Amino acid sequence: YLRTNPRPNCYLRELPVVTDTKFVERHKGILSELLPIAAPQTVGPDVSSFESRFGFRLKQPLLRLRFLDLTLAARFGFPIDDFATPLDAAAKFPFENISVVVVENEMTFLTLPPLPEALAIFGAGDAAARLASIKWLGCCRLYYWGDLDSHGFEILSSLRNHFPHVVSVLMDEQTLADHTAFAVKAARTRSKESLRLTPDELALYEKLVSADTLLEQERIHSEFSTPRLKSALQC
Repeated sequence: YLRTNPRPNCYLRELPVVTDTKFVERHKGILSELLPIAAPQTVGPDVSSFESRFGFRLKQPLLRLRFLDLTLAARFGFPIDDFATPLDAAAKFPFENISVVVVENEMTFLTLPPLPEALAIFGAGDAAARLASIKWLGCCRLYYWGDLDSHGFEILSSLRNHFPHVVSVLMDEQTLADHTAFAVKAARTRSKESLRLTPDELALYEKLVSADTLLEQERIHSEFSTPRLKSALQC
């Protein structure tokens, strides 16, 4: 019908507007075929997903942040110190010249000590993918604290692909040596790519891989971690 009728839009205007989002979710296949014919102006060049191709709003992953300095929250006009926001909103924050500590474990995130001029980000196991679009991190002092295992160092390396200045904290031989009683066996994995690690980080990575060792960051007690965090951030 749309191909043969010279004025299809006049009829389309009389059709009821579909507001049920379930309709779109359930009929992506047929809509992918019909929309380029019925509404070619809606078709974009990005074919990575149905939503991006046809201009529908994508569901944004949430980024959780926590101010470790309440005066910093007040300076930027935030009435709360712990919150989650969509990634595209987080990318618009006016942060710069502050310290940002990225951690992978939620309990570690919640129990980080007060640190002046500092903000914490919950990486949730995929920090590099979550943070790649947050450009203001390039204007901040950026620190990463992950598990002491192959995966933790691979996340650190991936994060450095986007932010070369990121510094690791509590991911060293001394931390491992002081907490060997809490280390466990882990499944052996090794990155197939070249890792962006310092010589000391790479040596520890190789040691952890060869011994199949995992030391989760929440196993590191605060009496040990707090002074080292403050030292790293030069508090």
